Amino acid sequence: MTPADFSRLTHTRLSESPYLVHPVLRDLAMGRYPTEAVRSIVLHLEPLARRQPVIISGAIASLAPAEQAELSGMAEDPTERQLAYEQMCRLLALTPAIFRQSLVLPELDGYLLALGSVSLYGPIVKLLGALWAVEMQTAAGNPLLIEAVRHHPPLSVIDPGAALPAPRACNTALPEAVYRHIGDDLSRKLVIEGTDLVLRLRYNVWQAIQTELQSYTQRFGAASIWTAVPSH
Repeated sequence: MTPADFSRLTHTRLSESPYLVHPVLRDLAMGRYPTEAVRSIVLHLEPLARRQPVIISGAIASLAPAEQAELSGMAEDPTERQLAYEQMCRLLALTPAIFRQSLVLPELDGYLLALGSVSLYGPIVKLLGALWAVEMQTAAGNPLLIEAVRHHPPLSVIDPGAALPAPRACNTALPEAVYRHIGDDLSRKLVIEGTDLVLRLRYNVWQAIQTELQSYTQRFGAASIWTAVPSH
């Protein structure tokens, strides 16, 4: 996609086709756009980041580590591109750092990007946005809970027709290494209950995603879901 191509896309159009965010951010990280194009791109992406930060954070999480580092360091660039890079950093600041690092929802993050389906993005983004808000409330200021959720076996579903795994009992699924850092029974109880809440929310989101997939495949066929998978 060239800067001229992108400039023809309004943020509304980008909202309808959010899988385009991934190649755009990748090209930004690779330095393929001049300053003027970067500013234009940021102006298009910023409203989307405010309304649906999960799209931007998911696209960032899909970039290679070197590309992520390049995006993160843009504001420190001393060249004439500094203003454009500072604008880009303001855009990145709108996305939740913990989601951008893909700590809490790595499998949902990747699965959302892999779908690449315009029809599926709207409802799934809303679901993930709600899930993110509750997860952040639950895990805020509690690195132990974040670590517990991170180590829990993922609920990934690769096959759209596969059955969803049921939530497991957190006190048996969490690794012993996590518990060793919990000093008292009350803290342990809070971590277990908080993790259980997060995992149940994840499960509910997977059920909703499964429903959307089934509805989509009934209307358009299973093969059409995978026609817009972005290249990595």
